[in-house]
Amino acid sequence: MSIVIASKYQNGVMLMSDRQVTRYGIVAVKDSVEKVYNIPNTKFIMGGVGRLRTLQQVKKVSESIFTGVESVTEKNCIECLDKLTNEFRKNNYISGTEVLQELDSQFLICDGYNINFVGYDLDVINNLDYYAIGCGEDLVMGYLNTIFKDKNPSEFTYEEIHKILEESIKVSCKDSLGIDDNIDTLTTLKNTMDLQSDSKIEVIDMCEWKTVKALKNNRARVCESDCPHCKYNIRFIWDNESETVVQMSKRC
Repeated sequence: MSIVIASKYQNGVMLMSDRQVTRYGIVAVKDSVEKVYNIPNTKFIMGGVGRLRTLQQVKKVSESIFTGVESVTEKNCIECLDKLTNEFRKNNYISGTEVLQELDSQFLICDGYNINFVGYDLDVINNLDYYAIGCGEDLVMGYLNTIFKDKNPSEFTYEEIHKILEESIKVSCKDSLGIDDNIDTLTTLKNTMDLQSDSKIEVIDMCEWKTVKALKNNRARVCESDCPHCKYNIRFIWDNESETVVQMSKRC
């Protein structure tokens, strides 16, 4: 079985999947396949279900397709998918005369604001708040429809959405082959000025960053917001888990 689920949350988009793959539809191979991944040199994340070879080929060419693209809006996503034919030809996945008209896999492609569904016939559904593809997707969507009935997913914290998606993976397996507890989770963040501090990240300025580097756990300010760095709003995103700066921007 395979299930990939995407949802917006306060600071961006979260993508989660199981790691199991089945051979011949009956032989379960656990902990063997990463179905979600960061597209190199972009701020996009992708997840897919279907034939393993197609997932691997799309992953292989994804950097060539999406490099230089600012956001995965519907228009941009369709334009990027149009490049698949040439990329598949270069990699000998299809013949030189063949035109790619359909896939035997489905995908979710996300940035910090957009969730796109890419179907078998390369159709694109954009502007999704949450979506599930794969085994038990109908069960998951029913579960998520109930959870988000009265509260938009963008209002939930990182921890809340992580817990909801974990539970969704368990729901997806209700009537199918069982899976273990091993899952993969990726997130992609909004622009720095749209973020708010939570348990995973802190939005800090230059002087706070210098203090963090020197004193680790001390977040005390070392200026009155009048120094050039703080005056011009150079902002950093501090990852509490890795204790590293993961994003930087300057507010206009």
